[in-house]
Amino acid sequence: MRLPVTVRRIFQSLFDAPSGDCSMHLPVTVRCAFRGNPGKSGAGAVLRSGNEVHRFSRGLGTQTNNSAEYQGLILGLKEANNKGYDHVEIRGDSKLVCEQFAGKWKVNNPNLRDLRNKALDLKDNFKSVTVEHVPRASNREADAQASRCKNLEAGQVQEDYYYY
Repeated sequence: MRLPVTVRRIFQSLFDAPSGDCSMHLPVTVRCAFRGNPGKSGAGAVLRSGNEVHRFSRGLGTQTNNSAEYQGLILGLKEANNKGYDHVEIRGDSKLVCEQFAGKWKVNNPNLRDLRNKALDLKDNFKSVTVEHVPRASNREADAQASRCKNLEAGQVQEDYYYY
C-alpha cells in the first residue's frame, strides 16, 4: 500500500537535510541544571525549525553553574552545526554567558575563557549567530532538558525529536 503524496513528503522531510542555504534562522535555547555549586550538572539545548524540535540533554559531571551554562551553549552550537544550519539565534538565561559570548563582558576566569573560546570556534561554522538573554521563565523547555540530565553520566547525551 502506498501512502498519499502529502504523507510521503512529510515522512521524507523528517530525514532530509535542511535544503538550500538554511537561511531560516534556527532558534536555539540553552540551559544548565545543577545540584550545588560546584555540583553534579547537566546541559540542555532545544533546536526549533518550523515544525521540527530537537531536544538534547548532556550529563556534565561536577561543574560550576557558569561552566555548565557554557556547556549548554556549546551543546546547542554543536548540534545546530551537525544539523547543517547556517544561521542560529541563541537564547539563554545566563546573563554572564550571553554577554561574554557576545564580547560585551570580559572573561576573567581561565576555565570560562577556554569554554567561551570553544563556543566562539563553533560560532565560526555559521554565517550568522545572534545571542539574546531571556528570562528563565521563557526558557522552560531547555531548563527541563537540563534538569533531565543531571543524573546522566558525564559525556552521555540524549536526544529527543518530534514533529508537529
